[in-house]
Amino acid sequence: MDGLGDRAAEDPGTTLTRAAALALLDQGADALDGGDPEAALTHLERVARLAPAELAGRGALGAAESCARLRRDTEAEAWLASAIDSGDRETRFLALRKSAVEAVRIGDRKSTRLNSSHANISYAVFCLKKK
Repeated sequence: MDGLGDRAAEDPGTTLTRAAALALLDQGADALDGGDPEAALTHLERVARLAPAELAGRGALGAAESCARLRRDTEAEAWLASAIDSGDRETRFLALRKSAVEAVRIGDRKSTRLNSSHANISYAVFCLKKK
């Protein structure tokens, strides 16, 4: 399980008012800006799980960013998928964009790793041939 279902079971039947959800989104954004992704994740997960549908996607997108900063890639992907599935058009677009950027970043990391390995192997072969 991706962990999202586990969190949804924590507060069955509880929902946030729009005002409370907006306040938690602000607190989460402030925590991210302040360099505390763990605190941000606490606020933003709550919004994603308990806010009205039009705000839950924003919470999921923020939770994905928090998880990415914490290097919790699998959890970030799950939150991005949740944001992509949200009904809010702008949130969906932002989540799709972030998902595409992450896919390129991961691809670039693999490419860089392969290229640097290739250079090391080539140098080692050169040294062996030189003897």
